[in-house]
Amino acid sequence: MAKTLLMLNVGDKVRDPESLCLGEPVAWQVADLLHQGYPAGSVTLCSQYQVALYAFDASEPDSENTDRQVQGNNRYSLSNIRSWLNSESLSGWYAPAHEADAPPKAGAVSANPYALAPGFMGGLSEGFRKAVQPTELVVAKCAADGGGSETVKDRFFLPSNTEIGVANQNGIAEGARLALFTGDAARQRCVSASAAA
Repeated sequence: MAKTLLMLNVGDKVRDPESLCLGEPVAWQVADLLHQGYPAGSVTLCSQYQVALYAFDASEPDSENTDRQVQGNNRYSLSNIRSWLNSESLSGWYAPAHEADAPPKAGAVSANPYALAPGFMGGLSEGFRKAVQPTELVVAKCAADGGGSETVKDRFFLPSNTEIGVANQNGIAEGARLALFTGDAARQRCVSASAAA
């Protein structure tokens, strides 16, 4: 008899062989069941491995902020990685998120340019994509953006510092700790073979 996700335990492995990233099936772990603040009746999955070694954001030479000109934007709501994670496009996923935004192409990221890579959701099976519910997330803003927090709504996202059980970012609780992350060992993720290639 097939199990539903709610019948699994935190830490159990889940795999959809038709859902790929960089040509390799994505291995998931149950990170929490019925997580506080997430959609009702949901199961939270976290990739068992780092599926890609992509920059958070590309350098933004047109930014008024000198740090962002070199290092890219540290505001999650405007990041390239957020856009890539939530794109179903098989090519051309990048669209500027703000006036100074730049694509993560060669020369704008230190390694592994991904502006022309398929969007993360583009590699997932239709059934898997349909099963994933949008989740409202509180994300901290840095002082350069006025501090405080903002809310984003995504289907795929990086877990926050709060969710992995470390200190809050800028004093902002970005959600609640996911049950999977009980300590340092639980937070460690190896790189998938395809991401390391």
